[in-house]
Amino acid sequence: MKKKLAYLILKLLLILIIAFPQSRLDFGLNVIPALSTINTEGHDIGFEFLKPINYGISVAYKKKKMLISTGILKITQGSKFQVEITTNELPEGGIGTYDNFIRIKSLIIPLNISYVLTSKNTGFTGSIGIYSGYVYKQQLENTSISKDNQPPSNIIYLNGPPKRFNDIDMFEKLYFGANIGIGLQQFISKKMSYIIRPNFLFQLRKELPREQYPWTYRLMSLSIDIGFYYSIGKETKKD
Repeated sequence: MKKKLAYLILKLLLILIIAFPQSRLDFGLNVIPALSTINTEGHDIGFEFLKPINYGISVAYKKKKMLISTGILKITQGSKFQVEITTNELPEGGIGTYDNFIRIKSLIIPLNISYVLTSKNTGFTGSIGIYSGYVYKQQLENTSISKDNQPPSNIIYLNGPPKRFNDIDMFEKLYFGANIGIGLQQFISKKMSYIIRPNFLFQLRKELPREQYPWTYRLMSLSIDIGFYYSIGKETKKD
């Protein structure tokens, strides 16, 4: 899967270089701190924010005031929630909670279209985009279980003692989402720049059958893309 994604990016890059030799191409490395949770259509079931650090590589094509960017991102989304601790003496709980983490890991190809306003060596962008890719890991972490998978003896498990990490199946393998954001690109030389882009990502998926599910889970994230870029093509000051 990773090889196929890399091939698609290289193919797109080659097309851009051949078709638009007088335009600018930016190559970047991205670090993306995020706050992620699972949308439950307004139902309060105690989901809290997960705080992953995502990353990826990007390539952006700029022509006048239009910027088209893509790449490969490795992202984690999901949520944190707490479970009541129960014991043989206190089966109703009330003595504390332990954390559980839902982590959904995906390889994503983003496609963002941005409008750019430039002032000297600074650019301001507003962008919309589509994120598509493949969910390769869905996992639940139960922190009441030690890392060597030894459950506490005073906790009741109705279905037997679980493992600390368990595979789950909450989402389809194919990922599709919408993204909106604003950004700032600051050139520190003719060829080098950094980009800071706050953005919101919301998973798009069809409604689940209401006779089986009370609502449709959807992943969402608030992120800050921080990227460092190298430019080829015509000089920035002539854009």
